Amino acid sequence: MIRPRAECLRIRCRWILPIGRPALESGWIGISGGIVTSLGQGIPPGPFIDLEDAIIVPGFVNAHTHLEFSNLQSPLDTSGGLLAWIPRVVAMRRQRDPHTVCDAITKGIEESLAAGVTAIGDIVTTEYPTKKSTDPQIVCLQEVLGLSPLSASRIQTMRTRLASLRSAGYRVGISPHAPYSLSWTNSHSLCTEASKHSMVMAMHLGEGPLEEEFTKTSSGPWKDLLQQYDVWPLDRVVRLGTAADWIMRLSKAPRGMIVHGTFFDDVTLGQASRRRKTLCVVVCPRTTNRLSDRLPPIQRFLAAGLRVALGTDSRASNPDLSILREIELLVSSGLVSPKQAISMATHNGAWALGLERTCGILAPGRPADVVVLQPEKKTGEPYSAIVDPSTIVRAVLRKGRLVSGSLD
Repeated sequence: MIRPRAECLRIRCRWILPIGRPALESGWIGISGGIVTSLGQGIPPGPFIDLEDAIIVPGFVNAHTHLEFSNLQSPLDTSGGLLAWIPRVVAMRRQRDPHTVCDAITKGIEESLAAGVTAIGDIVTTEYPTKKSTDPQIVCLQEVLGLSPLSASRIQTMRTRLASLRSAGYRVGISPHAPYSLSWTNSHSLCTEASKHSMVMAMHLGEGPLEEEFTKTSSGPWKDLLQQYDVWPLDRVVRLGTAADWIMRLSKAPRGMIVHGTFFDDVTLGQASRRRKTLCVVVCPRTTNRLSDRLPPIQRFLAAGLRVALGTDSRASNPDLSILREIELLVSSGLVSPKQAISMATHNGAWALGLERTCGILAPGRPADVVVLQPEKKTGEPYSAIVDPSTIVRAVLRKGRLVSGSLD
């Protein structure tokens, strides 16, 4: 095998899945200057690397995660569901050394790359590490909580943090946390900010079975939990927005991500469906399964005409940051076909983050963010081979540079 120069690669393999166009059997991809220059079949011109039975796909997109928890060795106890899990997250946050959070995020970035993830939507609550040229594309979504009206100083602090992240080379967005942790009074200012600066928004909605009742009545277990932490105001009435209310706000942003949506009723789903031109649902199958003892209702979302993307949530609820494992669970459960799941993990995720022009497909002129997958045996059907648990991530290229694994 002749080894071409690193800055100019041609790689041949059993299958190339560009996404959005037919798969290329006995395909090859040309890369130069970090950009895909050509795609073809058969023997490429000039020297090339032959990866034989490997499968090449666009880099995976993890549209929703919390990298700040990436130093956890195992998930927190999820017994008792969301209402029991949240206090465990709060306790863990209070006990950790805040100076280690950037290290945890860096560890999560490295783990993501090794798992074939080249674009990430990360919920940000703290300082962020210095950006490296080999890092995935990261959209930093600044988390916002508050059952009291946001003061001018808090709004300015948020703007300063976003400006700092932007100047460091990150794309940015806003994440109103959830309808149980953010007053509806704050919705207009946050969504106006996102629209004004063309930022993506993401929000946890339909996450638990008691969420909708609480937002309508301001009573029940959610109120008890908030009072336990002294964050429920006692001197005034708090107006909470329902999931349907927030969906209307999110749809005003250039791109709005509904995270989870597991417990949407028909009315709420209908609101999302009518605004599907700017909205995407991001599901985290393994986390939803652990916290709710069920899988995301993906067929309901698809029937409503909504795009569906994939996320891993965090290592506080998930054993790893592998999008490939999320794909495997969905397919093995019969919820979607392998081809549908892979589109959710690539093109749909890119669209959700507003990155559809820079990732999610393989095409000439696009950044060469590439995952090389190695099936255990030769296959005539690439999509099924990808979701086989024996298939591994062999190599990952970011802008044409090898950042994980090997091409040998």
